[in-house]
Amino acid sequence: MNAPTYIPILQQRWNNVCRVFSLAATLWDACAFCGTWLTRQRWHAARRFKVGPFLAWVRPVDFSALDEILTAREYDCTRRILSQAGPAPLVIDAGANIGLFALTAFATRPDAVVHSLEPGARTFEVLQRNAASNPSL
Repeated sequence: MNAPTYIPILQQRWNNVCRVFSLAATLWDACAFCGTWLTRQRWHAARRFKVGPFLAWVRPVDFSALDEILTAREYDCTRRILSQAGPAPLVIDAGANIGLFALTAFATRPDAVVHSLEPGARTFEVLQRNAASNPSL
């Protein structure tokens, strides 16, 4: 009996499948590298927005916070409290993120003293950039 002729064909198909998986693994590694690189390059995706009379740098990851403040008006109750406070109210913004609450507080009360605390290093960089973008603070 002759040796089956389909074995070389199966071997060739198996080699093709292995090449595809190898290529897929290489692409997966490249995507993981690019994803890590892009998360480190957040300034390229940051955009400036107007928050009251101030300008704020906002990364795509911060858009939900911007939406809460500008669209949903989450901080309106704080505006009422600050407008009724005495002179130069002290505001402590613990977990300040990129400083949108501080900008809202300053828009309501320019005489307020705001201390913003943010533990995340990259987010703190954006917070500092937002403070530097508004020299009147």
